[in-house]
Amino acid sequence: MLVRDETPSLYLYDEEYQATGIGKVVRQGFIALARLEDFATGVVKPHEKTLSGPKADRLELTKACRANFSPIFGLYSDPCCVQEALTWEIKKRVPDLEVMDDDGVVHRLWQVTDRTVFKKIRDMLDNKPLFIADGHHRYETALNYRNLRRDQDPDFSGKELYNYVLMYFANMEDQGMLIFPTHRLVHGLQDFRLEPLLTSVGEYFQVEAHTFDPDDAESRQQMRSLLQQRGEDKVALGLYGGGDTLYLLILKDKKLMDGFFDAKTSKALRTLDVSVLHRVVLEKGLHISLEAQEAQTHLTYVKNFDEPFSLVRSGQCQLAFLMNPTRMSQVRDVANAGEKMPQKSTYFYP
Repeated sequence: MLVRDETPSLYLYDEEYQATGIGKVVRQGFIALARLEDFATGVVKPHEKTLSGPKADRLELTKACRANFSPIFGLYSDPCCVQEALTWEIKKRVPDLEVMDDDGVVHRLWQVTDRTVFKKIRDMLDNKPLFIADGHHRYETALNYRNLRRDQDPDFSGKELYNYVLMYFANMEDQGMLIFPTHRLVHGLQDFRLEPLLTSVGEYFQVEAHTFDPDDAESRQQMRSLLQQRGEDKVALGLYGGGDTLYLLILKDKKLMDGFFDAKTSKALRTLDVSVLHRVVLEKGLHISLEAQEAQTHLTYVKNFDEPFSLVRSGQCQLAFLMNPTRMSQVRDVANAGEKMPQKSTYFYP
């Protein structure tokens, strides 16, 4: 049963979970309506590419139900953490809703009806761009639905509810705001052999071979830590083709990426780990075209670090590429440049 609140409200929303190697993490934000803005205005900025199929399905769903079922995940930058300071007292009271999901994430929700708080939060967000963290397809669908309804409405005023979309707002400066990687698996390549690939990418990468036990969780974690260490100040990719060897591919020089992009492409996009993987290794090394990559031909994406090893060893996949997470600053820089990352470049959890 759904019940409409009697008074205008926004909702403080905390998510608490355990992160591997970190411990307890609490991500803070709030849920409210956001006025839809075309990307051309620069008010709302995407950072990932979208597919036409999902947008068509979502538009039909929106037309049938006239409802938002899942909020857009929007990021803003506020080093002063104004919203957190404003709502600290409110969170001293018992949450209006608290529940643990099947993944062990604790969700807490507080309803806020104080218009003074509304105004201060609006003032804090005034003239700040919003970056879409997750929900690119949903946001573009909301734009398409607004345009459709606007064209059908002779009395359009701009105040209709379809001019707004449900959004979860979160501060990208919040310590609980983490990005996790999405790993790539390759399958279905004809006549694939690992050794020629390693030789080919050696022109661009320093290749390190590390022996480990893929059946041992601690050994896999050591490889994960090593990948993270190598990626602290360089582009580092993990490559697993079976057996007991993990290869680390360390980009020799970021300037090498200039040859894979036109001069207008920002350095932020050229030097992303995922850009390096998709252009140098997948396209040039494995001959998987950018069009095939976008169609996810020969590619599967997984979020769990351990899963790629079993998928390669079982023969379901030929290769696994283990990734480091994209940094928050990279998301901001690419979006500010008006560019979009490859699909599955970011994984905001939960």
